[in-house]
Amino acid sequence: MKSVVSFFLASAIIFSVTGHSASAQNMSKPPVKNVIRQDPNPAPADPLSVAIDAPIPAMTKPPFAFNLPELKFGAQGTAIESCSKITITNMSSSTQTITGIFCDDNKNYTIPTPEQKMMPMRVEARKNFEISVCFKPVKVGEYKTRLVIRTANDSSVLPVSGKGLKPEDMSKLPKNDVIVIKPKKKGKPWTFKLQVIASSKVTMQLFDDLGAMAMEYYTNDLKNEGVYEVSFEGLDKNKKKLPSGNYYLRCIIEDITRTGGQTTKFTKVVQIKD
Repeated sequence: MKSVVSFFLASAIIFSVTGHSASAQNMSKPPVKNVIRQDPNPAPADPLSVAIDAPIPAMTKPPFAFNLPELKFGAQGTAIESCSKITITNMSSSTQTITGIFCDDNKNYTIPTPEQKMMPMRVEARKNFEISVCFKPVKVGEYKTRLVIRTANDSSVLPVSGKGLKPEDMSKLPKNDVIVIKPKKKGKPWTFKLQVIASSKVTMQLFDDLGAMAMEYYTNDLKNEGVYEVSFEGLDKNKKKLPSGNYYLRCIIEDITRTGGQTTKFTKVVQIKD
């Protein structure tokens, strides 16, 4: 019995000594820090997440605006030149410096003014200037291009188009015209049909046989290419019935798309009967 008790006492003493020794050893060592190691070859970031998080760049408009949405020369005989003037406005609040004015197609289109030797050209804020664009088709075909106004930072662009025809085919093209359509039944209105083949200023008026103006439809109005119709019910501009007799519908169509554009004049007879 004494030997058993002695064994347990010896074991307790050994455990106490070894535990105390281990605790003392742990206390003597410095604390271990958690070190996060960086991957020397990290995976690239997801481009979609970068694009979503990145700020959206501000969109700016080109500084110059044109006086028409597109320059249309229409049909032109080969080796025959026609020119148009374009008005351009500096829409920005600062002076702009133009470094170049040109058409992408420099075989069929030229810009005589301003000359290239005038570049660079400065245009003050909110100011206008004019340029001339000429179309001279080398051969038969359709020619689409761009008029470019270039600055150091950006460019303003205007679509340009034209068609080259054989000179003998030019006579087959539609022309400006005024058609008077008499009503089939008495008491019904007349129809005055105006055909315009290019952007033009139009004046159309009705006069009596003494030269007094009875009715006015257009007064130097800007009309784009197309067909226009107006009705005439036999009344004057004051809504009074006109007496029987001959009246004269006079129309002046001034083409504004070309420098020195053609002016067409028409006089049509309108006979009113009771």
